[in-house]
Amino acid sequence: MTPKPPTALVLAAAILPLAGCGGVLLNLSDLLGRVSDGLGLVGTCLSDLDPVSLDPAFGMAQPAPWNGDAADLTDAAQPDLAHFYLLAVGDDVLPRWYLNERLYDLGPLAAGDTLRIELLSEAVDGLWLYDDAHTLTGAYARDYQAQRTELTVRLPADTTALFVRFNLAYLRDEGDPMVRVSRAADPEPPPSPQIVVLNFAGAEQVAFRSGWVRPTSVAPVDDPLVRQHARQAFIDSFADYSLTVLTDADPTPENPYSLIHIGYADPPLGDSTNGISEYVDWGNRVADDLAVVDLNSEALRTAALFGRPTLAAAAGKIAAHETGHLLGLQHVWDADDLMTIGCKGIGLDVNRILNRQFAKSPLVDFSSGRERTFGNQDAPAYLRRILSLTQP
Repeated sequence: MTPKPPTALVLAAAILPLAGCGGVLLNLSDLLGRVSDGLGLVGTCLSDLDPVSLDPAFGMAQPAPWNGDAADLTDAAQPDLAHFYLLAVGDDVLPRWYLNERLYDLGPLAAGDTLRIELLSEAVDGLWLYDDAHTLTGAYARDYQAQRTELTVRLPADTTALFVRFNLAYLRDEGDPMVRVSRAADPEPPPSPQIVVLNFAGAEQVAFRSGWVRPTSVAPVDDPLVRQHARQAFIDSFADYSLTVLTDADPTPENPYSLIHIGYADPPLGDSTNGISEYVDWGNRVADDLAVVDLNSEALRTAALFGRPTLAAAAGKIAAHETGHLLGLQHVWDADDLMTIGCKGIGLDVNRILNRQFAKSPLVDFSSGRERTFGNQDAPAYLRRILSLTQP
């Protein structure tokens, strides 16, 4: 039997939940223990710490070697880019990270161009596309998209440039083609309907197709108030977009749907992990993926101290964050963005935490350390493109 959260806990150990995969938390007991060491050690919630932007790297992108309507991007070393990364990240990451980065500028292009991005080598571990405003417009990761070998991207009407950034799985400098870019006649697929089912009824041995999370069972949520408020917080997060939201109380949809298990995980996902998604599905190509929100996390157990509606709203926001990943959104830095991993400037403002919405924010660059950003993510524009706006 999976343990349910205690009804009373010591207030000094209270943790305010933030919507995030890794459980971005403000641990009051830990905070109080550090105050004597100075506010500089408290963390980003109460300090003025700002991330380091790696956007100057865009100015060092190599021109794409267009040959007619196609360009082959190679693994040839880019010493200026590697030197910039060395100075920017210092000793925080292994040298292989910045030695394996490649960045190309495809411009100038015509607004509305459709480009096909083909992966030519298994050495390409991850790939990201950015427009001339450094906004993410496409992404690929081999660990969960190995079956895909190409992306199709249509430039927005106000965009005439595109950057291609990719990372190699191992050191290479052979001048071999890694990625092929070509002008294509095929347009991006139109927005497709997406159904999300919030499952509060429990599940046995939930397994992730990505394979990197051990199977877990999820015990049900019996409290109707928690179910109701969590569902409403989730619906409010997607109010501007065409997304059908159902629960386990509704008939099972005939069409594919994303399944979000909300309950008490056994084994738990981890004290500092509030939720986890199967993968980041750029373009929402997989309509039947899943995620788990774990009410056994330390953050959500202790959130009950602020009342059941607060616990439920936090769970609903975390479910929306994980659904954002299933739709293709990545982590950002801005504390008011629903896809955040940070909390700078929020402090103990619980209402502000629970009022987060999808926004345009700097993207966290995990490969170089979580306090660095590379480009930005315009979540509202992206969700409009793949889901369309809510019909009047």
